[in-house]
Amino acid sequence: MTANLQELHGQVAASWKRCISFAAVYSISLINVVAFVSVVPTASEYMQSVGGSKDLAGILVGLQPITQGFMNIPLTALLRKTSLKNVLLLACAMWGIGSIVYALADTASSAVMLFAGRMIIGSIGGPQLGSTYVARAYDVDSRSSAMVIMTSSTALGFAVGPGIAFLLAEAFNHLPQNSVFNKMTAPALIVALISACLFVFTSLNFEEPPEFGAKSVDQGTEKHFPWVGLAVAFFATLTFSIGFGVWEVQCSVLAETDWGWSVSTTALYLALVMLVLTPISLGMAMWEQRWQRRQQQQKRSSTDRVFILALGCLAFAGSIFFLASGLQPHRFTTARIAIFTVGSVITLASLQCERGFVTSVVTKMTSPGAKPIVIGVYSCLVSVGRGVGGALGSILTEDSFAYVFVSMLAVQAILVSLGYRFLVDLERALPPLPR
Repeated sequence: MTANLQELHGQVAASWKRCISFAAVYSISLINVVAFVSVVPTASEYMQSVGGSKDLAGILVGLQPITQGFMNIPLTALLRKTSLKNVLLLACAMWGIGSIVYALADTASSAVMLFAGRMIIGSIGGPQLGSTYVARAYDVDSRSSAMVIMTSSTALGFAVGPGIAFLLAEAFNHLPQNSVFNKMTAPALIVALISACLFVFTSLNFEEPPEFGAKSVDQGTEKHFPWVGLAVAFFATLTFSIGFGVWEVQCSVLAETDWGWSVSTTALYLALVMLVLTPISLGMAMWEQRWQRRQQQQKRSSTDRVFILALGCLAFAGSIFFLASGLQPHRFTTARIAIFTVGSVITLASLQCERGFVTSVVTKMTSPGAKPIVIGVYSCLVSVGRGVGGALGSILTEDSFAYVFVSMLAVQAILVSLGYRFLVDLERALPPLPR
């Protein structure tokens, strides 16, 4: 009896430690997104106030995810050399330093410091940290739901970021712009403060997950590297990454030009739409767990690809609302906003949940030795796709935006259907690694 109680106590303690570590990584992933989007509403004004051109504001905003995208491959090498905990601490430190440099650009009236601050923030981090942790800490059966929850930090970050920008814009509207703490510098300073808190929390509470292990002992799996499956998964990765970036920029343009909204109202709208996605992602994670148990009873596997296909088709159906919104006469602004909002929630929620399952299947298709580089490439596509989507969204009109979005999601649905049988869970064929 005593031995059983001790074993149960050990299991509860291990589960609690993993929850705390998950919370640390989730918070770090969240603040990374907040650092990206919280400066969007004031980037143009900030750039002009330090002597730069407002046309450079888009580059300034996209510099962080693009830098993170290209730094994902060096980050993969770094994760092989040191612990995940050290990398998380380094990310918090760099985000704090970069945010302070960004904020001090106002005092120094230096556009160079603005770009330098964003590049420092983008020098490390991105989705690779969360994906690596979940892939190492969770087994095959529980990884999908954990990955869906982890990726929900993106949606929550896109809600919190504009929300912070909205509150700060209202609070600092009447303060002099030469103040150190104003509506342009406050988002960066808040990110620096939160990064410092996360540095302390992570250093005290994070428990290093098991390593991926050596290369597969199953030579058959190594000989049949899942090139087709990864190609399909990577295309889906680019689809939802570019899609989110295009939608965010295009939504801001529509709100301010066609709908006649202010920057503050637009930021609040973006925050509310993204906030809706978070509980949907959590609900999807719980649904996946029930589905997984049912599949295990029927001795089936590869549930990820079922959700990827279904959610991709649902996203395509939701994007039709964008076409319908554009067909409404301009005098019917309320109807156009309502239709656009319904399409946004359906499409973005589907893509957000799909991202979790794509991330999960990417980690399950490859052997332990190949996982780090595959996760690195995946994370690179997520970050670069986000930046490309933002740039693409700025040059599209309302009509072309809708047609591009629908076409992109239609191609994804077709490719996933054709490559469905290649999105398999090869990790189950390998002997379990000691955890």
